[in-house]
Amino acid sequence: MHQALCAVAVVAALAGVPATAAADPAPPPNPGNSQLDAASADARNQAKTVDGLTVKLTDAQAQLDQLRQQLELTMELANKTRVDLTSAQEAANLTDAAHADAQKTRRRRSVRQTAPSRTPTCRPLVSP
Repeated sequence: MHQALCAVAVVAALAGVPATAAADPAPPPNPGNSQLDAASADARNQAKTVDGLTVKLTDAQAQLDQLRQQLELTMELANKTRVDLTSAQEAANLTDAAHADAQKTRRRRSVRQTAPSRTPTCRPLVSP
């Protein structure tokens, strides 16, 4: 057990000692004026590209908004047309039913008028 305590003490002592690290690497060389100018020109070109893409994105979003509005209007018109069609079909069904009832009534009247009368007919008296 004494050995275990010694081992723990040694590890604890070593953990507190800073490790000898490799020497810090040398800083990168300073860029020259031509490199700085090239990097600036590249940054400007990329900024122009970003500006162009931003304009395209804004235009696309405006077009999308316009298409959404057109879609909403078209959907509203389609729904109105569907309601109008349903109403027209219901009216047509009612008209068909009324027409069928009228034809039945007309047939009944026609049968009554063409049926022989059951009332005695009076014949005029003819004098001799």
